[in-house]
Amino acid sequence: MTQTTLWLLPLVLGSIFGIVSALKAGLRWSWGVVVQHGFVLLISLLGLFVIPKWDWLCAGIGWIVLLTFTVIARILLVKMTQSLGLLRCEKAVGTARLLRFILWGPPGKYWLDLAYMINFYLRSDTRAANQIYQKWQDFKLPKSVADSLAAYAMIGLLVMRDWNSTIEKYEQVKESYLKDLSSKKKDARFPVQIAVPAIRAFNETGRFKDAEDAMRLADLPSSNYGRESLETIFLSYFSLLGATSELNEVLESMKGSKNALPEHARIYWQARCSAEKGDYESAIRLFAESLRKTPDKDSAWKERTQYQLNLNQQRITEEKEPLDPEKLSQQESAAKLGLSVMRRCFIVSDILNSRKAPRTVRILTGLVSIVFILTFAPYLFGDRSYALISKNFFYWGVLDARVFQGEWWRLLSYQFLHGGFSHLFMNVFGLVWFGRYVENIFGARRFLIIYFGSGVLSGLAQIILDPTGAAVGASGAILGIFGAGLAATLRLKNILPANIRKSELSWMLGLAVTQLLFDQLVNLFFPVRAEVHDAVRIAAAAHFGGMVSGFALGWILPLKKMGTEDIS
Repeated sequence: MTQTTLWLLPLVLGSIFGIVSALKAGLRWSWGVVVQHGFVLLISLLGLFVIPKWDWLCAGIGWIVLLTFTVIARILLVKMTQSLGLLRCEKAVGTARLLRFILWGPPGKYWLDLAYMINFYLRSDTRAANQIYQKWQDFKLPKSVADSLAAYAMIGLLVMRDWNSTIEKYEQVKESYLKDLSSKKKDARFPVQIAVPAIRAFNETGRFKDAEDAMRLADLPSSNYGRESLETIFLSYFSLLGATSELNEVLESMKGSKNALPEHARIYWQARCSAEKGDYESAIRLFAESLRKTPDKDSAWKERTQYQLNLNQQRITEEKEPLDPEKLSQQESAAKLGLSVMRRCFIVSDILNSRKAPRTVRILTGLVSIVFILTFAPYLFGDRSYALISKNFFYWGVLDARVFQGEWWRLLSYQFLHGGFSHLFMNVFGLVWFGRYVENIFGARRFLIIYFGSGVLSGLAQIILDPTGAAVGASGAILGIFGAGLAATLRLKNILPANIRKSELSWMLGLAVTQLLFDQLVNLFFPVRAEVHDAVRIAAAAHFGGMVSGFALGWILPLKKMGTEDIS
């Protein structure tokens, strides 16, 4: 097996998984995804078995295609939804048009139509918006997509300030959900996409008790939303409850986002909060400030701000109503529940979808990369003066049977050495992917214990089972991190919602079995050939030893305290 084979085999597995997942959603909806992943599978198999001398070209084409149709599509989709959230519908339509070139078939057309639909709602062209809605409602959509269609229709009604129609759609879905619940359907779960617009509509109409009930029904911690999406939901929720301290907590959280809230939008929601508390003077001042800072291109946002400004100028001239104790009680109760739900959501999101890799993971990634540059300097820079450094790194750092002769440091040093760029890239990818999850759960110190402990134990497993061979790489330590993550997920029943925990365990167990089988099959069917200059062999014993030792360490080490929850 060569370094290039290591790039082709994941493409084969990934494309097969993509095709199976797409077929589950229905071929009529996802034929474009099947074609894309089918092409990746074909090009990968060609590189492996038909034209192996061109395997590097096949790997390059395969990865470019896969990343374009997955990662870039995801980036464009996020940008489009963010534009819709800020009512920049023309920008959203432009992004959706680009998205159509990547999402082939119905999905690309669907997202473009959704952008048009919200744009029509914004212009109060209900007829055109409903035509788009009806078109896709008649299409046999996957359930999750059908829920998103209904949710976007409700968002359109919110844009038009049609609170009653929004609530009416919510009540229809709720009635169907309660019937499923009474009949004890296993998959009965209220769609969170429907509950979120309804929460907003209830708060806008002063039905705070109903907003609280909808918040409970939404079960946001189980939604697995990213922190940015959660912040947007709670931003409007607390503003419309007049909950100043809770709103400030959300705004403080949003400062750390790379997609931070624009200043005019932040001021707008602070003004809504002041208005709800009856402080119309402050609300008028803040709305006027927001209006001044809103860019001219955000005409829809200007219109909404002007509407609120006029409304509060009218309120200030009217006789002020006495405080309603029942209303205040409902607002306080809804705010208290919302704060509890938000903090729990943030904990779950920070575990699963942290915004960036924790510091320890970044330091380890940097160290491994620096050592790689030093060891491969002669090839990277073409300067033979580095050859001695490179030679000594491998001579003194490689893992082999000399460990039993007292050269114990090799159990640590081999973890920083790699056999090539492919080897380095895959290990760094695994370190960042699994490392952020595990460090968020255990904390930095215990993460390092797991990382280096698994690396040492995996090294011992390798040289005991293969004493004549030599090994380099952080794979054993990284699979130890993975094993610890699996153990921690089993222990996180008090923090992770049941559906998320089940999903995480399913893919992690599947990945563990796939990795162990992959190691054995690759070594069996792709044996090392002496005439191949970049031939490699997978250290299967180190991988297995790292995974087992990591799981054991993850099971016995204490978990980090998160918020006010005891997750030990």
